[in-house]
Amino acid sequence: MIVQIVYGLYILSLGLISAAFHTGFDIAALLVVLAATIVARRPAKFPFAYGYDRFEVLAGFTNSIFLIFVALFMIIESFHRWYMPPEIHSDDLYLASLALLIDVVGLAVFHNYHTLRIVPELVSQHQAPQKGDRGHDANFHGVFLHVKADAYVQMGLMLAEWLVQWKGWSTSHAFTGFIVAYLIVRSVYPLFHHTGMILLQTTSPSIQHGLDRCLREISFYDGVLEYRNAHWWTQSPSVTIGSLHLRLRADADEQATLAYVHSLLRKYLTHVTVQIQKDQPVPALWGAPM
Repeated sequence: MIVQIVYGLYILSLGLISAAFHTGFDIAALLVVLAATIVARRPAKFPFAYGYDRFEVLAGFTNSIFLIFVALFMIIESFHRWYMPPEIHSDDLYLASLALLIDVVGLAVFHNYHTLRIVPELVSQHQAPQKGDRGHDANFHGVFLHVKADAYVQMGLMLAEWLVQWKGWSTSHAFTGFIVAYLIVRSVYPLFHHTGMILLQTTSPSIQHGLDRCLREISFYDGVLEYRNAHWWTQSPSVTIGSLHLRLRADADEQATLAYVHSLLRKYLTHVTVQIQKDQPVPALWGAPM
């Protein structure tokens, strides 16, 4: 990485400088992923009552931010090179080719994580996501995106060198820089959005419809007068949590109602908390006919 920066500054190569900074981000990303994977295996304990799964989500979000900064850096440098095209040398083409070969190997290693799998899609088969169900996908998908982005950078550098040598386009490095930045942002946005929504404790759209149907069924159950304070959120890709407050008639079967509600909500939620409030029985009036 240091050699790439020094040599890139010496020959004024935007591609080499970008590749060097991206290599630094790759190293940081791998360290973040490794740390998050180790921490996520720890058993739940105070103050992390639901465990450490969210560390992997945080790692995925951090890696998406890293990649967005890489893209922003390339856009800024591309504007600079567009208005002030430097003298371009072709000596860095061999380094780019070697780096691209390494990236291809990395893409093959992390091929199983080339797409971001959303664990709550399991609920379409009425199966609540269980702890550990591919909860590491977002984490390792971030690594795949780093390698993919680095491959974009190397291919952009090689294309720019080809355009300079064969077409004489002095602004080719800036042009390819814009294209690579766009491809990086486009590929990282799903990870950024998915992990960001989890960190904001939103309800996954894939289970919202099913939960709404559960609430309708609960409202018509014998003895249920009303429900309120229905809250659902995603703790991590493998943990979804919900809480609900029910008001029951005085003569309602509390245990049967609780079992019925749990049987419905557990199709979509990993942890369910139901608070039940029963109305007080109305006392008989004096003198009322028996």
